Amino acid sequence: MGNSVVVLHQGFDYQARWFWIEGLRLFRSEPVLERVAIEAPAPRGFDDVVSYPVRPRDRDVWGQPVGIDGFQAKFHADQSRLIRAADLANPLFIGAQTSLLERLRAATAASNSDGRHGRFTLVTPWHVDRNDLLGRILSPAGELRMSVLFDGRALRSESGKLRKFWREHLGLGDDDVLQDLLRHFRILERDVEQTNREIERELEVAGLVPVEAGSVIHPYVDLIHGHVKRGELEFDAATLRKSLTAAGLWHAGPPLPEGHRPVAIRSRRRGVVHLDDETSELLDLIPFFHDRDLASGIDWDGDIAIQVARFLRTSIKVGERYRLYLDSHTSIAFVAGWLLHRADVMPMQNVDGRLLAWPAREPLRDAVRWNWREQGVGSGGPDVAMALNVAHDIEADVLPFVVETLPQVGTVFLMKMPTVGRTSVRDGAHANALAREAVELVRKHRPHDGRPSRVHVFAAAPNGLVFQLGRNGRPLGPTTIYEFDLDNPHRGYSRAISTPIREELP
Repeated sequence: MGNSVVVLHQGFDYQARWFWIEGLRLFRSEPVLERVAIEAPAPRGFDDVVSYPVRPRDRDVWGQPVGIDGFQAKFHADQSRLIRAADLANPLFIGAQTSLLERLRAATAASNSDGRHGRFTLVTPWHVDRNDLLGRILSPAGELRMSVLFDGRALRSESGKLRKFWREHLGLGDDDVLQDLLRHFRILERDVEQTNREIERELEVAGLVPVEAGSVIHPYVDLIHGHVKRGELEFDAATLRKSLTAAGLWHAGPPLPEGHRPVAIRSRRRGVVHLDDETSELLDLIPFFHDRDLASGIDWDGDIAIQVARFLRTSIKVGERYRLYLDSHTSIAFVAGWLLHRADVMPMQNVDGRLLAWPAREPLRDAVRWNWREQGVGSGGPDVAMALNVAHDIEADVLPFVVETLPQVGTVFLMKMPTVGRTSVRDGAHANALAREAVELVRKHRPHDGRPSRVHVFAAAPNGLVFQLGRNGRPLGPTTIYEFDLDNPHRGYSRAISTPIREELP
């Protein structure tokens, strides 16, 4: 078989995998999608996979309810090529007669005429060139940063030149029209391995037969290929369930913890995790942020912490059990734990694209604990800081920040896992044990000279662990947690939420 034929088949397989990432959302306990189509008749240009919500509940980063999700799955066997801003206006980039931007304009017009707000996504294993302007304006969620692209500077600026180039390519009169169009667009960089992990997560949530590791065939990809060959391109929950049952892939119900009601807090988007599908009890804080940063005029304590406190007070009832989804900033996970220190709540942790329950049961005896040391800094002030090096080693970032900006801190407790990385925390029991030990280390070794003091928390750790740190951390007294700007590492840390939370007081 020639290389071109192999690549063609790989492209079809890539598209089929993306169909299942959307299609498996049909089987949520509360319906979220009306139907999903592959090779849909519309919207043209983003018709490889199209999903239609039952009601527009999932919102884009601009706060608009999404009424139609259209995907163009552009596969490339050679993943060394980088995507640049000029490619979006080049028909050759997608091997078509029209460019991706022209297709975006047509798809947006079609969805608007149908009365649906459309979101249109390029899914590709290629990566955006981070040295190109496109890479600098692309947010972690895949949307374009309008504050950077439409920065108001002179037309001769790099962003001004790009706006002019795109406007002239599309024949648009002004920047407002271009900005409105680009709000419908995003780019998701997903290689085959990533899409497989996302499918595994969706299969687990839906309770379907997993794909055997190392298998040379993919039963779900083969199944949808069979439907495409027969011209069966659109599915609702009933028709897709019937097909899965006939193929012997349907199991009874998702393996979620019994008796636990779902609640969720979202302040950022990671890939295609749809918290709207998990629960209708969702606090959506994304409108309060621009990417990872607070939106203009928003305050961590005065707005974010109070929103979280009000939501949890109304959503969590005494005597009931809950599972908590946290697609959120670290500080929000901490304050959620701090507020829920007495509630029967089990966090759900994202592990390599799979949402797993992390109950705080008794840990195994051989669970790895902290390697730790304390270091004096500054003028010996009464405050202390704790740095949790779990997913990343943050000591080199934390110590200079404390010395330069927190003169009231006299001691830093540096806590590090023996092996730093995303798999260093085994499960929820391990996370809870680590949180308890961290609290006890600080309580035991902090200064006890009668001076009022505060604990400053820096954590590169899974939200499930940070939640448990907040939950066990009340004995530490007043606490402030900090956020690190992963998108702009040179900016380092910034202060986020402080406890106690004003809203919780009677």
